[in-house]
Amino acid sequence: MKKENLLQANYKSKIFIFIFFNILVIVGIVYFVVLPSVNNLQDTKNIITNKKTELKTKSFQIEDVKKYFEERRSLEPRLSVLDNMLLNQDRSLSFINDLEQIAIKNNVEDKINLLQGKSEEIGLYNRIPIVFSVEGDIGDLMNYLVDLETLDYYINVDSLELTKNSFSEEDEFITMRISASTYWEK
Repeated sequence: MKKENLLQANYKSKIFIFIFFNILVIVGIVYFVVLPSVNNLQDTKNIITNKKTELKTKSFQIEDVKKYFEERRSLEPRLSVLDNMLLNQDRSLSFINDLEQIAIKNNVEDKINLLQGKSEEIGLYNRIPIVFSVEGDIGDLMNYLVDLETLDYYINVDSLELTKNSFSEEDEFITMRISASTYWEK
């Protein structure tokens, strides 16, 4: 009976050792294989989440750039109008010629004094004062003023003076003095 008890005890200890060894192997596999894999998967998940966030940020930036270029494209016609309104050295003769043409058209005499010595730098352009001295009858002067305002150039009228000059009872000439500012590209 002792031998049977010993064999039975031996079997029990073998089963216990076998179960213990298997548990030890499973714990070892979990500790050395599964946990590092889970950690790698967690790190990979964090990297993917960070990349997604970066891509969303870059996507918003790309949308902002696209929106900027779309707005710029829609403003191009207006910018060209603004560019045409600002005078430059190449168009100065054309500007003076246009002023002379509206004087001839409205049957008035004009004197133009461009005060370049008093120019003022403002951002991307220069403001240069100009003084017009125009003589004629009141209707022609008003037409001249309307034509001056409808020119393609940006002219800001600062002051306007009207003086009555009577040389004879029949002819009444009025002198109109206009102080204005013109805007020139640098």
